[in-house]
Amino acid sequence: MLAAKWANSPLFIAFMALFTTIWGYQFGLWDHQEHLSLLFRQLNPDFLPSDAFINANDSGFNPRIYSNYLTILLTKIFGLPLAFFLLCFLCNWAIGRAAQQMGSLLFKNDLSANLAALFCLSIPTLSLGSLSEIHAVYLTPNSMAFALVLLALPQLWQQKFVQAGLFLALATLIHPLVGPESTLLLGGLYALSLPFRPRLSRKQWKALGLGAGLFGLAAALSLGPYFFSAQENISLEEFYTIYVHFRAPHHILPSQFLLQEEPKNSYYLMGYLALLYLPKGLLQLQKIDRFFVLGLILSLLVLAYIGYYFVEIQPSKLMATAQVYRILYLGKFFFLLGLAGAIGQVRQGKQLEQFYVWAFLLNSFCWTNGLRIALLFLLARLRNRFFPHWRWTLALELPILLALTIYGLWQTYLTLDFSAAAYLWLIFLLFGPIFYSLAPKKKWPSYLFATASLSFLLFWSQTPRRPGMSPLQQDMSRLYSLSDQAHFQPALYEVSQYIKEETPKDSRFLVPPMQAEIRYLGQRALVVDFKAFPFSGQAMKAWQERIFEVYGWTDQQGFGAVNQVFTPYWKSRPDSMLLQLGQKYTAQYALLYAETKTQLPVVFQNEGFQLVFLKED
Repeated sequence: MLAAKWANSPLFIAFMALFTTIWGYQFGLWDHQEHLSLLFRQLNPDFLPSDAFINANDSGFNPRIYSNYLTILLTKIFGLPLAFFLLCFLCNWAIGRAAQQMGSLLFKNDLSANLAALFCLSIPTLSLGSLSEIHAVYLTPNSMAFALVLLALPQLWQQKFVQAGLFLALATLIHPLVGPESTLLLGGLYALSLPFRPRLSRKQWKALGLGAGLFGLAAALSLGPYFFSAQENISLEEFYTIYVHFRAPHHILPSQFLLQEEPKNSYYLMGYLALLYLPKGLLQLQKIDRFFVLGLILSLLVLAYIGYYFVEIQPSKLMATAQVYRILYLGKFFFLLGLAGAIGQVRQGKQLEQFYVWAFLLNSFCWTNGLRIALLFLLARLRNRFFPHWRWTLALELPILLALTIYGLWQTYLTLDFSAAAYLWLIFLLFGPIFYSLAPKKKWPSYLFATASLSFLLFWSQTPRRPGMSPLQQDMSRLYSLSDQAHFQPALYEVSQYIKEETPKDSRFLVPPMQAEIRYLGQRALVVDFKAFPFSGQAMKAWQERIFEVYGWTDQQGFGAVNQVFTPYWKSRPDSMLLQLGQKYTAQYALLYAETKTQLPVVFQNEGFQLVFLKED
């Protein structure tokens, strides 16, 4: 059943990319609270002309401008919801395709290549300042840029420098941090490896120069406005106070995002990478490939330390802005790649090692337990090399292996209480070998893939996401368009529709700290909110001043301040303060929680919110 080749790898990758995109897909939440508002302004220059957040990004540095151009192009063809969905699908397809190509180039077997795509499209790793998933859970410039960076990797490996440069240039345009940082890291490592590679021909040097030129042009277009625009800057102390400590510590401050489990998981990850890629480890690699991957891992560790030192100890605005911890994404990618490679290579070994193949595979989701299995496997190899006659140790080795395998499966089962990601991993594990075993040289796999995909797509499209669903129900339900918010956030959607239809278009609103959706659901300007953050100098300072004035002052950091201070304070805001804020910021309405006591005129109310007119009776 664990076939060396699976049915039609391109088709299987497309199938997994579609399932991964649908699984838990969301539109209009989290980062979209910022992205959609700016996208609507680029679509329509007259969109919310009095909104402070949109105006700050419109007049200053907007890092999302080129990603929005791409989205707008597809939006004009397919419409906004389908454009976002297609781009998210393409991101996941690109990630799966890049993983499959790199698996084939590094490990020289089809099983490793297919498993690499499967793991990258289904297995979460750990956060450490960025998302734990390699695949795109929903569409962001970050996910688009990293998908392009991964597509550049196999091109670089095959010395297709123009294609690699083009992918990295596009990544740089889409995300001014991910593209340049990844390119400098990968390009620097490749340059260091050139003396150990066959000499490049004149044609290859020209291609390398053209690829580098494409990246340089993209970097100038993407980063030039940030460094050379005449924006008003703020001091280093103000920048750290506002951006690093107050708004985004979960991305920038290691002391904040190294949560209780993250340090332990990072040790597991580093240990696994060492066991996989170090000489005499689990993987058999060409020397130049091992040099490159180990150089990448070492560089990421150095960057992580630099990111800690120049943020926590010796503050640097450049390093804080760079957010180098997001580049650890590449280390997570090569970890899943190496895990797939180990399974494919161990499968080609002795009969006893087949037990380890299944143990690695069944513990690939609970990868922290897989490290224990890897250690046991290396100990068994050492025994076979130095003590080949110690056959009695098999009486201990096999029961320990079985116990570890069962323990890992149990830990995977426990994750189902709060996450349905393991179901996706299991579906992919079953579908590939089953389709291959049915008819590897006929059209049955294609028909089955198409039938399964269409059936799931139809089921998903008919099942809107609602509050209170289980993790499995939530991940299998639809949150495809803004109209789906009517099911997922019914109270917010209802009041937003009232705002859109019954209030003047030029009115401004005071809203709860995390209700930035009013900008695009209700299409009205807001005074301020916590999620939507401007990137330009003085606009940051003005944003924080508004936050403290509207939601109360606190020295707490990040979203902890929202949950523990801002939201409770907003619920108990006295009417007199609301009236003063309305007068100062020319706001005509305030959106309050339903339980908030007020004597102001209530123009709309439902079970979640009440909309009041900022005028005394």
